[in-house]
Amino acid sequence: MEDPIFAESLDDSTLSKLKAELLERSIPMRDRVMEQLSEDERWLAGLDFDGPGKSFAENERLWAPTVAAVELAREVLNAYGFPESPQAPADYRMPTWFINGKYLPGLAEKYWGLIAEVRDIRTRIREVEENSQREALRKRWDSIGAEGGI
Repeated sequence: MEDPIFAESLDDSTLSKLKAELLERSIPMRDRVMEQLSEDERWLAGLDFDGPGKSFAENERLWAPTVAAVELAREVLNAYGFPESPQAPADYRMPTWFINGKYLPGLAEKYWGLIAEVRDIRTRIREVEENSQREALRKRWDSIGAEGGI
């Protein structure tokens, strides 16, 4: 807590209500976030990111739904009179450990590795298509005789 004096002023009943409200309101928020995170386009948006990427937050389109958690926390804390923080507003940081004990930074590294592979494959496909087109044009050029013939 950034304001321990305020935190100590809250009685157990208020804290219990606060926790209950956070729990109750977090469930539908979690479901909306999970629905949004199931959209393929959000994951594929990483292809447009420049750089190697280290966390899911660097794919802004993918990470955007997590803002709901921050907004919910702010709303509830404000409703209970918590003072505004003089520091930067809260944000939802990628946790280290995820569902079923998965190491989330490792999953993010695998994601960005796959994104890099897809980028590389796209580059190779483009190169093959360009070479194929050049070869077809070369063959066409070679097969057509010059007018007036030499």
